[in-house]
Amino acid sequence: MTKQKALAFAADCLDTTPVQLLLKGDVTLPPQFYPRLERYLKGEPLAYLRGFVDFLGCHISVSSDVLIPRQETEILADKIVQSAPTGILWDLCTGSGCLAIAIKKHCPDLNVFASDISPKALALAKQNATENAVSITFYEGDFLAPFAGQTADVIVSNPPYVTEEEYAALDPQVKDWEPKLALVGGDTFYRQLAQNLPECMNPGGTAWLESSPQMIAQSLSYFADWKTEVIKDYAGHDRFLVVKNG
Repeated sequence: MTKQKALAFAADCLDTTPVQLLLKGDVTLPPQFYPRLERYLKGEPLAYLRGFVDFLGCHISVSSDVLIPRQETEILADKIVQSAPTGILWDLCTGSGCLAIAIKKHCPDLNVFASDISPKALALAKQNATENAVSITFYEGDFLAPFAGQTADVIVSNPPYVTEEEYAALDPQVKDWEPKLALVGGDTFYRQLAQNLPECMNPGGTAWLESSPQMIAQSLSYFADWKTEVIKDYAGHDRFLVVKNG
């Protein structure tokens, strides 16, 4: 284990920061954390060991049934909140429910619906909604299937967009622990959404989508007939795609 990883683990266990640990000097890890250390040495991500992450002021429980919410995704949630959305919002591929929950928490008058193809992910998302005291309607199903014949004012999604080639080269801490179903999808989601958007988005509606720097140009091409905007992540990379209907 590298010194950096050891500091990160100890800081997480002791509810402090790596910098504060360095300032304290030698620190002894209490025995109750030894089982967690064994799991960490096998590669299990800190978020799964802890069992939760903080996401835009919300406590989001996580397990190996869902993708770990990334800090970058908070940018997307924050941008949506700042846009003061109204009406009906769909969160597709909700996973842990972090996006739907954070947005509903900050925009309580919004009618939020969330879907996922994984029953286990949905169970955890429902639990997270309850723990954060927000009212969200959840549907089990793939892509837009649960919303057939309906329309939305806002669509948000952090879909699986990693290609099979990229997946093979992922860090083992991601590939070996996080659900492949939530990671791999390539450009399928964006292509299918572009085909269905005219029928499912209300006039004046907006879709907010996470992608990857490698995928963003291809994703944009599917929405050539729409008003679009690209938002960068903390590293300055093109990460989010905003698609507007008028």
